[in-house]
Amino acid sequence: MAGKALAAPRIGRITLPVLEAGDPEGLRPHGRYDGESYTGGDLSGRVLDGISFSECELVSIYGHEASLRNARFLDTRIERFNAPVLTAPGLVLRDAAVEGSRIGSAEAFSSQWNSVRISGSKLDFLNLRGSVLRDVSFNDCVIGELDLSGAKLTRASFEGSRIDTLVLDQAVLEHVDLRGAAIRGISGVGFLRGATLSALQLEEMAAMLADHLGIRVEG
Repeated sequence: MAGKALAAPRIGRITLPVLEAGDPEGLRPHGRYDGESYTGGDLSGRVLDGISFSECELVSIYGHEASLRNARFLDTRIERFNAPVLTAPGLVLRDAAVEGSRIGSAEAFSSQWNSVRISGSKLDFLNLRGSVLRDVSFNDCVIGELDLSGAKLTRASFEGSRIDTLVLDQAVLEHVDLRGAAIRGISGVGFLRGATLSALQLEEMAAMLADHLGIRVEG
């Protein structure tokens, strides 16, 4: 019996209202900010746990070692965000876009992402262990290691992206399109169920799949 047709991520366009200029220095943990634009701020070392942005824009923000634990970004666009190290477990992204950003190590385990587009960005290490991700697309991204251990990923794509190491141990995938990704290595190859691969990718993974299934190939 044929399987279900692959469903693409359902991601709406972010339409922001006229924004007021906000002061990055005035941001506080657990603060709620609506309809504001923040440009050129330095949040290095700041503890902004529980902060919430709705219909906002953050541009050219530097956030090395910032803490965004349980932060919420709703109907918000983030552009040119730079953070060699970022702490953001429990991060909530809903109807959000991240563009042209560079993040070294991001601890974002136990996060919830819904309708999220990440484009033109470089992420050296992205820890999304135990997260729930629905309708997410990575476009033209370079990812060193993407850790999805124990995560649930529904309707996701990786068009024009490179993933050096994809970790899938105990992950649950549904309608995950990996055809657009150049993947150099996979941990947890047995958890690829629910993913769509190209014929070339399947050929490249043949040795890993055979090893996982205990198949000896000779001749």
